[in-house]
Amino acid sequence: METNLRCSKTHRKLWLWLAVLLLSVTAQVAHADRIKDDKYYKVTQYSDHVSLEILVADLDVGNTWCKWGSIRAYSQDGRKGEVFHILDVENDDNGDDDSETWEIYAHNRLSGSQAFLTNPASGGEVEIGFCTDDEWSNRSSNVRYRIQKGKSNEYPTVKIDYYYPAEMAGRRWYFYYEYLHSKGSSHNMSMGSAYCSADLNLQNADHTKLSYERTGSDKIKFTVPSLPNDIPQK
Repeated sequence: METNLRCSKTHRKLWLWLAVLLLSVTAQVAHADRIKDDKYYKVTQYSDHVSLEILVADLDVGNTWCKWGSIRAYSQDGRKGEVFHILDVENDDNGDDDSETWEIYAHNRLSGSQAFLTNPASGGEVEIGFCTDDEWSNRSSNVRYRIQKGKSNEYPTVKIDYYYPAEMAGRRWYFYYEYLHSKGSSHNMSMGSAYCSADLNLQNADHTKLSYERTGSDKIKFTVPSLPNDIPQK
């Protein structure tokens, strides 16, 4: 009887130890640092622009963020070939994790392009402008932007519509977010690839609707097919 009791206590201790170990492992998995995971960085292709999505902080337990970061487009996968440095986007030291909004720094780098923040705190869209080197290095007010985060959202995500310049049109590009982690390590997050169309994808348009007529000696009236419905008014 005593032997069975001693075995029972031993087994209880073993099961308790295993339960603590399991909880510890589960907690580590649940609180993995998302800003080190490629799946939270995306590029989506549209007729005349690409949509970019990057995670700039993980406020869940570990509280990590990117100290500085930039988005680059490469002509070959694996960060090879020709490269365009298109945007600088990074996290600010915001303080209050429970805020509805989150402050970032952003800077358009490539002449001939346009970039629009699509989840600003103000709603709608806000254009991300260009700035001087001094304005960027000093993080002046014109490179600060607030995004809508949501009070219960622990993962501030920056969403941008990027209208690429002519130099990038007609080719496939591989996008990467390259940043310095708050704990000092550098990372190159693969966002995927997108073909930057040069013809607005009009190959499927109904060209039978294209017509013209002379309405005067020096006037011609044109009727053209509709543009793809994923091209915004701007």
